[in-house]
Amino acid sequence: MIKIRAYVFSYNRCDFLKNCVESLLRNTKDCELVVIDDCSEDPETVRYLDAISTRYRVLYSKKNQKCQINGGLHENMMMAFNDAKIDSVEYVFFVQDDMQVTRELSTRDFDNFEMFFSKNKKSMQLSLSFFKSHKRQEVVRNIYLDDSGYAYLKTDGCPGTKSFSDTGVFKVDRFFNLYGHILKGEDENEKSARDKGLRMGVYVFPLVMWLPLPVAYRLKKKSLPLLFFEKLGNAGFYPYCDFNNSDLQSLLSRDLESAPFAEEYLVCPGLPSLKVWTYGGGESLLYAYGGWRRALARTYSFLNKLII
Repeated sequence: MIKIRAYVFSYNRCDFLKNCVESLLRNTKDCELVVIDDCSEDPETVRYLDAISTRYRVLYSKKNQKCQINGGLHENMMMAFNDAKIDSVEYVFFVQDDMQVTRELSTRDFDNFEMFFSKNKKSMQLSLSFFKSHKRQEVVRNIYLDDSGYAYLKTDGCPGTKSFSDTGVFKVDRFFNLYGHILKGEDENEKSARDKGLRMGVYVFPLVMWLPLPVAYRLKKKSLPLLFFEKLGNAGFYPYCDFNNSDLQSLLSRDLESAPFAEEYLVCPGLPSLKVWTYGGGESLLYAYGGWRRALARTYSFLNKLII
C-alpha cells in the first residue's frame, strides 16, 4: 500500500505551479507527486508540464467548455480519488497550484493524522492550512480541540466550511465509505458532507497555505474588471519562505489554545504591508487594503449580484 500521494491541481499559472511543485519536493520526501492539469493553454505552463512529465505523472482533465469559476476542479478531484483507489493509496494530499508547502511533512505528522482519523470515525478529511485572519474573532470563538488533541473542529458559528474543503489530507477508504462522489462545487460538497454528519478537522500544526494577493481567472478568462482589480490590488506572485528551525519550534511548541493564523507564522518577502492577507482574486484583493478600495469592492460585488 502507498502511504500518501500528493495531487496538485493546476491551470495556466506557471510560476505558481512551479513554486507549488518545488515546495512539495522539498518538504514531502516520502510523498508521491501527481499533477492534474485543467487544460492549460498558457505556453509557459504547457512547457513546464511537459518538462516535469518525464519524472512525475501529469494527468489532464477532459475539456469542459461550460466550466464554472473554478474550472474542472471537482471533476479532477474525483479523478484523483479514483486514481488513488486503483493503486491502494492510503492518504491523498490535495493541493492547488497557488498554494505552497512551507515546512517538512514529518513522521510525527503522519502519526498525528492517524490519531485524528482513529478518534474521529465520521471524518474523512483533515485540513492542513493555516487559518485566515479576515474573520479572526469569529474563528477564535468557534473552534475547539478534538479528542485526539491534533485538530480543531468548528462549531456552526465558525466562518468557512466545517465538513468539506477542496484541499487537505483525505483518508481514501474513508472517503469512499462515507461520501463516495465529489459534487461540482465546494458549497455543494460542504452541504452534502454536512447532511451525512461528516466533520472536517483543521490540523493544529499546519504546513501549507495559499499565496496572498494571487492572479486569477474567472470562467478561465481574464475579463477587464478582473484585470483592473488585479492592477489596483497589486496582484502578483508572492511566495513564502520555508520555516526555519526557530519559527518551526514556535509553531510546534505553542499553546494549542492559540489558533495558527498565517500572518503570525509565515514570511512573505515583497508582499505589500498588510495587516490581513487575502487569497482570492479579483475584487476580493481590495478587501485587504480597507478604505476606498474596500468600499469599491463591496459596491462592485453588490452591483454584480443585481445583474446576475
